[in-house]
Amino acid sequence: MNSIGTLMGTIEIAAGDPMRITIRDPAYSRPIRCWVPASLIDQVYEYQGGRVEITGPVEYAADGKPESIQVQSIESMDDDLPTPGDVRNILVDE
Repeated sequence: MNSIGTLMGTIEIAAGDPMRITIRDPAYSRPIRCWVPASLIDQVYEYQGGRVEITGPVEYAADGKPESIQVQSIESMDDDLPTPGDVRNILVDE
């Protein structure tokens, strides 16, 4: 079964096989294969190891878990995290 979807997680590139690219989504216990067009390879390497949001057609297994995604866009999510300064004293009574 295929449908357009978005996966969030960390990009991983296999040692010894630079074209074996996966995303490790914390919601699933296994890496998900990414099929990346040449036009997005530079972004993959730029965001390697960082949190990303990947969108494209997702192929699902019979159990409903994603098996692969044909990457159409990649967005960094690292900038979305608050800094320690942003959350310091957030629960302190005024």
